[in-house]
Amino acid sequence: MKVTTVLRTTLALISIPIAITLAALPEIYVIYMLYTTFSINTFLILIVPAFIFGYISFFLLLCLFMSQFRKIMPLVPDGVYKKFSDENIKYEVRELFYSITQSFSFFLKRAFNMPHLHRLFGAKIGKKTVTPISFPNPEHLEIGDNCMIGMRAIISGHVYLNNKLYLKKVKIGNNTTIGGQAVILPGAEIGDNCIIGLNTVIGRDKKIPSGTVWIGGKTQQLKKKSGKKKL
Repeated sequence: MKVTTVLRTTLALISIPIAITLAALPEIYVIYMLYTTFSINTFLILIVPAFIFGYISFFLLLCLFMSQFRKIMPLVPDGVYKKFSDENIKYEVRELFYSITQSFSFFLKRAFNMPHLHRLFGAKIGKKTVTPISFPNPEHLEIGDNCMIGMRAIISGHVYLNNKLYLKKVKIGNNTTIGGQAVILPGAEIGDNCIIGLNTVIGRDKKIPSGTVWIGGKTQQLKKKSGKKKL
């Protein structure tokens, strides 16, 4: 492993507790001021709204800090890399920031507009697109307008094969629906006005023509769609 990679990794890992601490300090201060300023009864009344406000502020600040600290590690381009190589380590550390941020979003997963969070970490997502709570690697994802991604669908721009990291962007067109628990693997390109069925697997580098419906574990074309789909 190169010295520069070791230094970058060390700085990146140190930045995680720094980001969490910086995000938590304003909320700790607000609660402390309430506790020292008001009586215990008033404090108990105010603690619930203060906690909700504090949690939302903490989460938003954490997202901001984490997305900025990821710049310590350079973006790994599409390609095939050996396991534990410099590129592999850089990729995993960058995604660690996104994963940690996701773990703090448990309270806001239904209320928060998740596409904004994915965009903050590098995803390209169009207008009026409904996405799941998280992606394995948002920066290797491109989704068009008016798409619907079902619950527990996995859209991943990476996969490990024979101790190698295969990394390639996934592209999804406009007005396309991805069924729940579908699996979209690296390099897949799905056209406009498509429907990917429940539990369907789209393999690596698979190209799905526009206006088609695909269903089943072996990704067999079902029928040709007519007209444009409207959500």
